[in-house]
Amino acid sequence: MPLFTGRFEYTVDDKGRLSIPARMREQLEKEGQDAAFIVTSLSPDYLSAYAPNEFQELIASIRESTDMGSRELLRRLASEAETCPLDKQGRIMLPAHLRQLAALKRDVVVLGVAKRLEVWDRERYAAHRQSSGEQGARLLNGLKAPADLV
Repeated sequence: MPLFTGRFEYTVDDKGRLSIPARMREQLEKEGQDAAFIVTSLSPDYLSAYAPNEFQELIASIRESTDMGSRELLRRLASEAETCPLDKQGRIMLPAHLRQLAALKRDVVVLGVAKRLEVWDRERYAAHRQSSGEQGARLLNGLKAPADLV
């Protein structure tokens, strides 16, 4: 299972191509996964990009649930998903409709968030980071993790 970490600033070119950080591409290679990401929109704030195996795992876990919310989540997750293969330069093509859903402009931030990547518009991420930074202490308050790790 890949473990994506880090924060990287990139630009989306005029054709909608986005470079994926080498460290993250290497994670796919190390895991023997296809050189592609499954990109989808679950939030209007950013795009989520999954390694193929992790996306399949996510779909399988949602399909096991029978409540209406899970069915709606599955519908949204799968219907917006696009397979985006890596080209020889380590870029993926972000489809226009996904860029539009997340209001991505030219300057973006790519975040490693454990099993997925998030692609944010740079200005939107800065605003999010500022507002969530004020909540940092409260976020750690209810965390069930060993004290020496946080």
